[in-house]
Amino acid sequence: MALTNEQLTAIDRHLRKENWLLNEDLIDELTDHYANGIEEQLTTGVPFELAMSDIHKGFGGRKGLLKMEEDYHANQAKGHIRLLRSILISYFKMPRLGITVLSSLVLYGLNVMFPLSLKSDYVGFALATVALITYFFAFRRLMSWHKSGFGRNEQVNLVLQGFNALFLSFFYLRLFLPDKILLNLHPAVTTLICIVFFLYEVSTLELLMQYKSKRLKSVQS
Repeated sequence: MALTNEQLTAIDRHLRKENWLLNEDLIDELTDHYANGIEEQLTTGVPFELAMSDIHKGFGGRKGLLKMEEDYHANQAKGHIRLLRSILISYFKMPRLGITVLSSLVLYGLNVMFPLSLKSDYVGFALATVALITYFFAFRRLMSWHKSGFGRNEQVNLVLQGFNALFLSFFYLRLFLPDKILLNLHPAVTTLICIVFFLYEVSTLELLMQYKSKRLKSVQS
């Protein structure tokens, strides 16, 4: 017996408001589990509320569900770290190695030609402004993927990632390296610092995009 929209809404309210769950992925999984279990019990004549209460007790009540969410968060965090590590490593393998090499050359050239300009207050303000604007457009694209679909404009996403990472790399350099150190360091050292931040920012944004894509696909299915 298929559940009605009102019954599915009751399950969602039960998980969110009555049991204080917040993780959307876990709520989706539990909703499916609740729905399947309740449907089975409804076919035997068990009332909806009693069936939902029985499944709730099977999870150990609110305490059991909250403990499940805590464990779910921990496992998700580990998975995200593994995925972030794999994305970072991919920038040292073909074909993405070309992006790393090209970015390093650009950063090295900028560090050679304009070492002190990176410390300028005007440049710092400009970098922060551009980074804020590119972040705005990047997250706006994330929020509109349900309309355009993930994967149709991957080049635009990559450009946004690159701009974010490039400008934030210079901004970090400006924040953390005093003028004297910046002048005395070899450009290769400052380039290394920049490329580390650059690849980290790119990888983090890509991780976010992959996660958003996964969430949208699960919702649409």
